[in-house]
Amino acid sequence: LQEIGQISGTNVNDRGFPDGSMGVQVFDYNLDGLPDLWITDFEEEYPALFRNLGNGLFRHVSRATGVAALGGMYVGWGTVAADFDHDGDEDLFVANGHVLRHPRKASVQQRALVIENLGGERFINATSAAGAALQVERLGRGLVSADFDMDGDVDVALSSINEPVAILANETVADGNWLSIRLVGRASNRDAVGAVLTLETPAANQVRQIVGGGSYASTCDRTVHFGWSGSPEPVRLEVRWPSGRIQKYDQLSSRRRHLLIEAE
Repeated sequence: LQEIGQISGTNVNDRGFPDGSMGVQVFDYNLDGLPDLWITDFEEEYPALFRNLGNGLFRHVSRATGVAALGGMYVGWGTVAADFDHDGDEDLFVANGHVLRHPRKASVQQRALVIENLGGERFINATSAAGAALQVERLGRGLVSADFDMDGDVDVALSSINEPVAILANETVADGNWLSIRLVGRASNRDAVGAVLTLETPAANQVRQIVGGGSYASTCDRTVHFGWSGSPEPVRLEVRWPSGRIQKYDQLSSRRRHLLIEAE
């Protein structure tokens, strides 16, 4: 491995200083087909969102996208990106909780954050409207996402210090469509880690990549979940397997779970 943080523009924040960098998530927040980088940070640091410029270069865009408005009163750990409201872009969820008994400014126990993506341009703090369970302060650490109740949307499980795991069911009322994909590799590794999926929807193409790890002390379900608004008609999906093989599926029904096996 080679250290490329400095030349890629990801080793410091927009003020030129390194941050705490506890949780990490790779996702295409602005729907340009390139994987961007989201990092949770320490007290008096706001989370870092790095936009992928291509050619291995990134730009810190937390201020430009409204992320900086979250403030520096959180100590962020596990984090996930998912389209919780099925509007065609991925939102963010962050587990928070301090490590000090007597912090200088922030509280010890902290609320988790639900951060809504507004069309790939800006983010807003949607925690206050996310239900009573999200108003509880915890010493949050680990976070995973999956459709635990199999109702077609993405739920989360949040682990905290000295508390039972909290399973938070997504009860968002949304008119959008969804599609869940589970890949099984043959020539590729069985979990299809490294596969890139591109879904064509009426509004925009969406790109997802299956990763082998997860965020802080966490690994999410490797089922890939898509959401979009508009027509529920069958959609087209392209899978680029880790082996290099490309498979295309032209008539995948929406609001369904699909198991796709790599061709031999």
